[in-house]
Amino acid sequence: FNTVIAYLPNYAKAYYNRGCARYGLGDYSTAIEDFSWAIHFIPDYVSAYLNRGNAQRQLGHVDAALEDFERSIQLAPLSTRGYCNRGLLRLDLANYAGAVRDFDYALKLQPQFPRGYLWRGAAWLGGGDYRLAIKDLNRALALQPDCAKAYNHRGLAYFYQSDYQQALANFDQAIALSQDFADAYNNRATLRTELGDYTGAMADYCKALGLNLALPDVSPQTLDQLHQVLQDCPATGKAALLNNRGNTRAILGDSDGALNDYTEALRLEPTCVDGYYNRGLVRLYLHHYE
Repeated sequence: FNTVIAYLPNYAKAYYNRGCARYGLGDYSTAIEDFSWAIHFIPDYVSAYLNRGNAQRQLGHVDAALEDFERSIQLAPLSTRGYCNRGLLRLDLANYAGAVRDFDYALKLQPQFPRGYLWRGAAWLGGGDYRLAIKDLNRALALQPDCAKAYNHRGLAYFYQSDYQQALANFDQAIALSQDFADAYNNRATLRTELGDYTGAMADYCKALGLNLALPDVSPQTLDQLHQVLQDCPATGKAALLNNRGNTRAILGDSDGALNDYTEALRLEPTCVDGYYNRGLVRLYLHHYE
């Protein structure tokens, strides 16, 4: 595309396709420049607005992304893509009601669209309407039975309703379909902790981080086996594992070890709300009220 643009510097589609290539490489800033040139030469280039909006979303430029998605809807009001992309942006912003409205429009236009039901189900889930979430996720799975994300979301909906057996079955199926699905491992770990299966929970937390560690039983000795693994983890992954190891240590009665894990996790990831909450619970248990 560089060569084409050198010979034909006004060729909008070359800029657009180069932007798509740069987007695929994760080079979102230069992708935005290419999509902007495509729009400069073809002002009603719907796909360029959509993809520029996606690149803006990746960079956290919420207002610019929203402007591009809304422009694409104005230009192509009968296309699902603009509504879906704006809905996904609203999901990012926890605007669940707005996301539901966008996916409603998309599904009216394309009723057999499995991802539309998946995304609307995620919006219902985020908004706390678990019954409607399950209904939409059932529809998504009827249309696309191998959708691991739908099983994961449906597992969460069952979990939040305390239907742990259904939740476990859904997390298991999500993992069977996608064996490197970190969110599903994390969710199943949370469920296993709730059910008292601490060994299984720690194994899932390790899987979520891409770790292969044999954990025959959860005990202070077994937890110490994680020390070397933690040394090799990236900071974000290490913080999550430390927080979860802290949970297990707290359950086993190792309050000092739990506090150390939570404190180190928070040093690595100071915005981890769960870490502060968990550390607060242990300090409350120890009567460290200050």
